[in-house]
Amino acid sequence: MNRLIIFFLCAFFFLERVFPQTKNLSSTLKSMLESTQLRSSLVGAKVVNSKTGKTIFELNSDKLLHPASTLKLFTTAAALHYLGKDFSVKTEIFLDEKRNLIIKGNGNSLLRTEHYETIAQKIIQQGIKNIQHIIIDVSYFDDNSWGKGWMWDDEPGASAMHISPLCVNGNVVNVIVTPNKVNEKPFVELDPRTSYFTLLNESKTVSAIDNRFPLFEVTRKWKERENIIVVKGQLPATSLKDTFSVNVWKPEFYAGTLLKERLNVGGVQITGEIKRGTSENSKKIFLLSHPLDSLIHKANKESDNLSAECLLKILAAEKNSIPGIADSGIHLEKIFYSLIGIDTSNMIIADGSGASDYNLVSVNHVISLLQYQFKQSTFKSFKESLPIAGVDGTLKNRMKGTHAEGKVFAKTGTKRGINSLAGYIEKRNGEVISFAIIINHFSGEIKTLRKIIDAFVLEITK
Repeated sequence: MNRLIIFFLCAFFFLERVFPQTKNLSSTLKSMLESTQLRSSLVGAKVVNSKTGKTIFELNSDKLLHPASTLKLFTTAAALHYLGKDFSVKTEIFLDEKRNLIIKGNGNSLLRTEHYETIAQKIIQQGIKNIQHIIIDVSYFDDNSWGKGWMWDDEPGASAMHISPLCVNGNVVNVIVTPNKVNEKPFVELDPRTSYFTLLNESKTVSAIDNRFPLFEVTRKWKERENIIVVKGQLPATSLKDTFSVNVWKPEFYAGTLLKERLNVGGVQITGEIKRGTSENSKKIFLLSHPLDSLIHKANKESDNLSAECLLKILAAEKNSIPGIADSGIHLEKIFYSLIGIDTSNMIIADGSGASDYNLVSVNHVISLLQYQFKQSTFKSFKESLPIAGVDGTLKNRMKGTHAEGKVFAKTGTKRGINSLAGYIEKRNGEVISFAIIINHFSGEIKTLRKIIDAFVLEITK
C-alpha cells in the first residue's frame, strides 16, 4: 500500500513538472501571436513532438494561407519520393552527321558560365574544328516559361526567372555599375560578357540627387520581350560599385550563345546559327551530371525558385511523359500527399516554388509533410537541405548567437505581406520538434515579421 502511495505521489510530482511546462509554453506562444502587431494579420501555427506526434501548440491550424517559399518543402519532398536520392540531372551533348552540335537540357538549374566553358573544352579536346549549327534541344519541358499565378510586374526581377530545361547562371544576367566623374555616364559591364544582350546606358553620375529627374534603375525591355538591358537615372558619385541582376528572355539561347562564344575563342569555326531542334538520330559525345540532392539543396537552402520549378517539371517528365508540364507534376505531387495522409481536397498547389499567390495550404498540411519526412530513410538528406539558423542559407543571419543557432533546420518563405518558417528544432534534451508558422496580410515591414517568428522559434527552442 505504501509503495502504491509513493508511486502515485511520484507520478503526481512528475506530471506537475512536465505538463505545466507544456501549458506555459502554449500560453506564451499564443500570447506572442496575439500581439497588437499581428491584430489585422492572419496567423497559422503548429508545433508537435516529431517522435511522438503529440501536439504542443496550434493556432488556426486548418486555415488556408499563402505559404510563399515554404511550399518548396512539398516540391522537394515529392522529388525525393518519386525520383530517389540517387537520381541525377543530365545535360547531354550530341553531334549529328551534318556536324550540327546539339545541346540537350534536362532541367539542370545549377549550370553556370564555367560549365559551358567545360563543355567547350571537351568539344575542342575531341578534335572538333568545324560546326555547322548549334542546336538547342529543349523538348524535355513544355514551352511555358512562366508559372501559373506569377505577377506580371515581377518582371524583370532575378527571382522571377524564365523556366527552361537548358539553364545558365540561374537564367539571369548581372549588371555591374561603377560611378564615373560627375555628369559622365557610369561604367557599366555585364557578367558574363556576352553578345546575347544589347546594353543601353542612359544614366548619369551626379553629385547629388535631383528629385525632378528619375532615380537610378537597371532593367530590361521585358514588355517588348527583348534582351535589351537599360541603365538609366541618376547615380550619386559617392555610390559604391554595385551589382544588379535581371532575368533573361529565352535563357536557352543565352546558354547557346555562351557556348558558341567559348567555342570561337577555342578556335572552333561555327558557320551556321543557334536554333532550336532535337537530338534525335545524333551521336552522344558526352554529358554533364548533377545529383538530385544538389538541386534540392539549392531550392531549399537558397530558396532558389528556378531549381524548384525545374524539379516540378523533371518530376512530370520522368514519371508521366515528356515534355514535363507543371500541372502534371502537381498532379503527381497530390497523389503523393494523399498517400501519406494529407487531405488534398482543400489545398491549392499552383507552382513548385511558392511564387504564385494561388497557392493555399494550412499549417496542418505542412506539419503532416514534416512528420512523414521525419520517419523516412531520406530524412537526413532532406533535413540537411534546409537552411540552418545562424549558419547557412536564408537563415544564415537569423537567430545567430542564440541558443537556436545550429539547432533549427527550416525553410523560409517571404512575399509581400507574407512570412513563414517551417522545419525542425533539435532541442538540447534530445527532443526533435516539427513546427510551422505562416503569417499573411501583414502591412508592415517584413523584418518585423521575421523578428516575431524568430522569437516564436526561440521560445520553443529553450
